[in-house]
Amino acid sequence: MNRKIKIGKYMFDGPMNFPKNLENISGVYVILCPIGSRHKILYVGEGEVMRRDILSNKTIKCWKNTCNGYPKFAGLYCNKRDRVRVAAELRAEFAPPCGG
Repeated sequence: MNRKIKIGKYMFDGPMNFPKNLENISGVYVILCPIGSRHKILYVGEGEVMRRDILSNKTIKCWKNTCNGYPKFAGLYCNKRDRVRVAAELRAEFAPPCGG
């Protein structure tokens, strides 16, 4: 059974411990920092190949420095038009400290 997490008004797959657990397809990804039973949004990204985009992201140091634990990952699978819109919406709503 896949875990789900609500971010904004969207249901993402996750949180996951490793980006390799995300499908390697188009979508929006969110980097999360666990704080008790809640999660702080560190970064919102979008791309054609989510797993590759996460692993090559230039803000990984920010994720690790901002989170006093191991970051978690969540993904929402969607086409390019939707992923650009959703990512912009989530960035405006949450203003993640590591950008996006």
